[in-house]
Amino acid sequence: MLGLSVLYLGRGRSKIDLKPWLPYAVLAFLLLLPKLWEPLRQWIGWELAFPDMFGTSIRGAIKPLQSPLLPFVVVGLGVAYFKKSKSLYLREPLKKMGNVFVVLFPSVAIAQLMIYSGVTQPSMVRYIAEMMSALGQAYVVVSPFVGVMGAFITGSTTISNLVFSASQVETAVSLDIAPTTILALQLSGASIGNAICLFNIIAAASVANIKDYRSVLSNNMLPALTAALVVGLLGIGWMAIGN
Repeated sequence: MLGLSVLYLGRGRSKIDLKPWLPYAVLAFLLLLPKLWEPLRQWIGWELAFPDMFGTSIRGAIKPLQSPLLPFVVVGLGVAYFKKSKSLYLREPLKKMGNVFVVLFPSVAIAQLMIYSGVTQPSMVRYIAEMMSALGQAYVVVSPFVGVMGAFITGSTTISNLVFSASQVETAVSLDIAPTTILALQLSGASIGNAICLFNIIAAASVANIKDYRSVLSNNMLPALTAALVVGLLGIGWMAIGN
């Protein structure tokens, strides 16, 4: 779509300078390279593991060399070098990273607490699943709205999936519904939820120089909820065909 947009905007009227897009192309190549070259993927697959955390059976791990941060840093330093920049202008990016971290870290922590709770009593995931299972087969329609709510609260499709997917799977199993169907509805709802997520609205509105965030949210609310309802009804239809 980016390529088509460039071709459309530059057709016969103005000349578009493609040099500023070169760093993005290099970044995309670096992100794709480990997937295309197996030896590199194995080399950067080194894992920093934390087994038996806090004296429990919980295990955590991270693969730092597979983080997208590394290609971003390489491209950023490369641009600064070739442009002979006297400053890396890190204040604004670090400020934005800090704002994202404030939202992201608690969300991931809550997701892990939900998953690993339930030592002496039912886990949070199990409790939510039991509560939702009272809806019966109608839960299929509700499932996308759970994803929408997760994206609205956390500002991320990924974090919405992290927080609520485990509960969705538990509910699907208790209702004898295919977990893949419910997870597909969760993902669809979480993707739709980005339309009413304040983080995304503010980011897009700032680019378009729009200050009335409330108006954007109110205009997006009905289409987003309608789309979630349509997805839920499609889920019902899919189950009917499968049966």
